[in-house]
Amino acid sequence: MNQKTNEQEVGYQRYILISPSRGGSWFLISLLSSHNDIISLGEVFHEDEIAFDHPDFNSNNKMVLLRNSDREGFLKKEVFKRYTQNIKAVGFKFLYYQLNFPEHVELNRYLKKEKDIKIIHLKRENHLNRLISFKIAEKTGQWRSKSLNDVKKISKVCFSLDDDECRDFFIQGEQDEIRFDNMFKHHEVLNLNYEDLVKFQTGKCSEILKFLGVDDKALSTKYFKQNLRSQSDVILNYDKLKFAFKNTQWSRLFTDKI
Repeated sequence: MNQKTNEQEVGYQRYILISPSRGGSWFLISLLSSHNDIISLGEVFHEDEIAFDHPDFNSNNKMVLLRNSDREGFLKKEVFKRYTQNIKAVGFKFLYYQLNFPEHVELNRYLKKEKDIKIIHLKRENHLNRLISFKIAEKTGQWRSKSLNDVKKISKVCFSLDDDECRDFFIQGEQDEIRFDNMFKHHEVLNLNYEDLVKFQTGKCSEILKFLGVDDKALSTKYFKQNLRSQSDVILNYDKLKFAFKNTQWSRLFTDKI
């Protein structure tokens, strides 16, 4: 039986949201989920679970076994399957580190071959702010905030950062962006900065919806920005760290803003 699934057969636009960890992907997934014509899924290739993050999708042991034994088959059967006619776009989130899993080599080869899958490449220009976000989530175990109370719980978290750790994080982030730009260079790609999405939300959302081929409408999110404090309020050794990077290509990251 021919299992090929493409846009013409399923009747909607397939897409993948690729992003680094703490790059704002949950924010964008939530925005897209508020559109009635879009199925916007989470980390379906998360190492520990199938994180659909959608009220109409549930995972079970049988599905996990299918995914782990046949990732391409899982994608066709459970994600890029047939939906009601009103659905115009279906996609999921794939983080950089998940794309790097050895067990995803064949899956990545399949995705590169399926050139009608559109790519939304969400980047975060300020890698220091991304590192701060990662450290806060790591220390608190809170990776998303659905209420102001959630935000308050992490409002006093502070820590010091090591020069070498920051440098390695910045370099890795820049290398990953280039690598995954190249990986999907033959696809239609929408490059998007998290900072622009936050600052120009209405305009950027319209741009995304046009890219996916769905009707323009106002989008909303159920999540709150986790950290509202400045860089120096979170990083205990901020001045020392800023001085260490003063004459480097990363000095621009030390804006003292989030």
